Amino acid sequence: MRLVSLLTFVVGFGPLIIFIATFVNKKAYWKIRKLDIFCGILSLFGLLLWSVTKNGNLAIIFSVFADGAAGIPTIIKAYNIPESESYQIYQLLAINAIITLLAIKTWNFAHFGFPLYILLLCLIMISLVKFRQGKILFR
Repeated sequence: MRLVSLLTFVVGFGPLIIFIATFVNKKAYWKIRKLDIFCGILSLFGLLLWSVTKNGNLAIIFSVFADGAAGIPTIIKAYNIPESESYQIYQLLAINAIITLLAIKTWNFAHFGFPLYILLLCLIMISLVKFRQGKILFR
């Protein structure tokens, strides 16, 4: 596996581990709400578009759309209940994205689109969780 592929692996593997951990941790709970279902459908739609396109850049755009749609409930939760998230995870993922961006040899959207999206998402999550920016900006 090349270094630039590691970010994509971590972005998918991390949430899978968290999902599995919710079945092991007796204190963990989750409730599926209408917003979760809506975002899940948007995410599946993005994945469908990603799978049928033959254009690499469009596939990246649709995969970012799918990931972003799936992440909306987490962003909202971080805004409303920042103490329920761990900013350190997002810091590590941001560092991973920065390393991935620094390792890119060919600078085009196909190479930097997804890592840049992950970096921006992590910066948003860090500002919401660590610095409580949602609570500060919208008092």
